[in-house]
Amino acid sequence: MDFARMHDIGGCRGVLTNIAAVDQVVDLFKTSKHKHRLHREDDYILRPQSSGYRSHHLVYRYFSDRMTTYNGLSIEVQIRTRLQHAWATAVETVGMFTRQSLKSSKGEAEWLRFFALMSSRIAYVEGTPPVPGTPASQRELRAEVRRLGRELDVDNKLWAYNDTLQSIDSETSSTGAGKFYMLQLDVTEDEAYLTTTSFANLEEATDAYARKELDSTSTPGADVVLVSVEAASSLRRAFPNYYADTEVFRRLVRQTIGT
Repeated sequence: MDFARMHDIGGCRGVLTNIAAVDQVVDLFKTSKHKHRLHREDDYILRPQSSGYRSHHLVYRYFSDRMTTYNGLSIEVQIRTRLQHAWATAVETVGMFTRQSLKSSKGEAEWLRFFALMSSRIAYVEGTPPVPGTPASQRELRAEVRRLGRELDVDNKLWAYNDTLQSIDSETSSTGAGKFYMLQLDVTEDEAYLTTTSFANLEEATDAYARKELDSTSTPGADVVLVSVEAASSLRRAFPNYYADTEVFRRLVRQTIGT
């Protein structure tokens, strides 16, 4: 994390059922009478990135004539479909376990190509533009997905990642009813470890998070996130990538290759 920007930008994400719902929410944001100023708009659904990343981004500058302290700070809103979110979750999960920065388009060419192809498959299902450089023919696209799926052993790996963290989840002891939770995921060559810590107040939580985030930058395979939820059981639903909940994406892969 860039600490210089840590307090200069916030973010939120909306995951919707389909493209129509995404378009509706984007329109609601843009036609709202709030005073925040739209600074930048990036439609990665209409113009997907070469990596396959697809989402609609709206970056606002906060403005209030009463609460002026935060005026000018940036808030990024990401709006995507459930399938696009499943794709992003799978990228995060595979990247974590294979120790590659796939979400930054860095890593093994085969994995990067596989995810670009699957993003185009999702685009086809949703009726939106495909990822540049992927086959226009669905027959060719599915054949390439099938070949890479075998070479990378995608189905078994996604199952293994899911099963590994599911086992960890079932063995994690209750941390109480704190208002904030910090998750630290550490992945070694053979194992994955998940640590969950609860905090009663925001100041204590952010201090602990800052220390862990700084430590994780020098530890390969480590990732830290601070979340606010009503109970520990909500973590898996709010941040599925940290529990390798890849079943939705895995099912889509199986449907694509016809297994």
